[in-house]
Amino acid sequence: MSVRNNEAILDLSLEAAVPIRMMIAARLDPDTRAARLADPGIVDAITAHGDDLLYGGKDCAPSFNRLAEALALMAFQPGGVTFHGRHYCAHHQACLDGQGKEE
Repeated sequence: MSVRNNEAILDLSLEAAVPIRMMIAARLDPDTRAARLADPGIVDAITAHGDDLLYGGKDCAPSFNRLAEALALMAFQPGGVTFHGRHYCAHHQACLDGQGKEE
C-alpha cells in the first residue's frame, strides 16, 4: 500500500476517532485536560512510533490512540488544532468568529 493510501486511511480513522475522544475530554475539567496534554508520554508515543502510524507495526494502535487523544485535547485550546488539513475544535463558533466567518 502506498504512503498516500496510508495517509488517507489515517485521516479517515482520525475523523472518526477524534470527535469521540472530544466527547470524552469534554467531561474532564480544564486542569485535567491540560495535565493529560502535558504528559510527555503522549508526545513520546507519537514521535517515537510515527512510522508505525503510516506503515503499521506493533505500536500502531497505541500510537494512533495517543494521537487521537492529543488532537482531542488540543481541540479545547483557543483556536483548536489543525492536523493534516483537518481542523478540530471544541468551540467551533469561536474559531469561526476569530476568522471572520459565519457558520
